[in-house]
Amino acid sequence: MGWVRRGLGAALTRPILVVALLAVGLPLLDHLESSAAAVSTQAGFIEESVLTGLIEPTAVRFSPDGRVFVAQKSGLVRVYASLSDATPTVFADLRTIVHNFWDRGLLGLELHPDFPTTPYVYVLYT
Repeated sequence: MGWVRRGLGAALTRPILVVALLAVGLPLLDHLESSAAAVSTQAGFIEESVLTGLIEPTAVRFSPDGRVFVAQKSGLVRVYASLSDATPTVFADLRTIVHNFWDRGLLGLELHPDFPTTPYVYVLYT
């Protein structure tokens, strides 16, 4: 969307538009957050957090040997010994080469089909 400036009045249009968008957008955001919190679990299901303490996880892969690999958007790949493990270890730290901004970052993770016999872990990042 381009801006056309014509005199002093046009220079004031942009700040007024931003204020108007904030006035409309913030109450809508509050409504969406309260709606998401109001969603209840369906009958027959239980909501339970298994892996906690993660920041922006983007992919989870389960290894045949019971390990759980979790990719985080920042570029960290953490590995849990099992679903009951509360203390993951850092499997790979790619933060120096991952561009973690907006919709970029460590976006995907895949284990080799013959993992752990073929110990390759593939990542997709920007």
